[in-house]
Amino acid sequence: RLRNMVAGGAPGAAEALRAPSAETVQKLAAGGACEAYPLAQPSAANGWVGVRLYIDEVGALRSRPRNARAEALALAAGLSGLAIHGDVYVSRCARREGGGGGEANVDFGLEELAPDSAWAAAARRENGAAAAAHGGGDHFAGGDSGSYAWSQTEEEVEVCVRGAPSGRGAAKRVGVAYGRGRSLRVCFDGKVAVELPELFDAVVPDGCAWTLESGVLALTLEKADARPWATLALELTKA
Repeated sequence: RLRNMVAGGAPGAAEALRAPSAETVQKLAAGGACEAYPLAQPSAANGWVGVRLYIDEVGALRSRPRNARAEALALAAGLSGLAIHGDVYVSRCARREGGGGGEANVDFGLEELAPDSAWAAAARRENGAAAAAHGGGDHFAGGDSGSYAWSQTEEEVEVCVRGAPSGRGAAKRVGVAYGRGRSLRVCFDGKVAVELPELFDAVVPDGCAWTLESGVLALTLEKADARPWATLALELTKA
């Protein structure tokens, strides 16, 4: 059933899904139905509890839309630069008590999708420390202001703005301006949601795009120069 959920799209409201067992999701991931991506690794510090995203491993090839909420969740855990396509299953598992081996599912509440939740803050610290221990590698700067989150690759900047309109005609209620590639302004229903008067570096307006999904506006900004940004903006007037 997880295979159908991840690869075929979310079920209707009348078709409630019962959470699969930890063994089931791990077996499907191992068999190639989906990819298990760790957000929080089990460790002695967190009581051997892990949080993972189960992702359609060929979502991009299936032309599934970008999953802005999943990308924002990964960013909240300190993992930047991820492009996630299609539906995602979030799983929390803990080591079974009694030394019998294996893992068991643990509840993951909707409120824990918030970027300031305790598990996300701990994961940011652990993932940041791991990146530093490996000399930085491909770990690019990113951040979360609460109203929006941002991440980057060598060539693009991703900005996910929360509180976006949804439903029919939602796109007409969104306004985005790039200020000749030097700034960023986002409006919902004529009200400023994010205003960055001076970006860290220039972007190419014709190479920028945005999509709407589940109340999140996901913007992709093409960098004029392919190099890491130290921060998103040099000055922030509203977030």
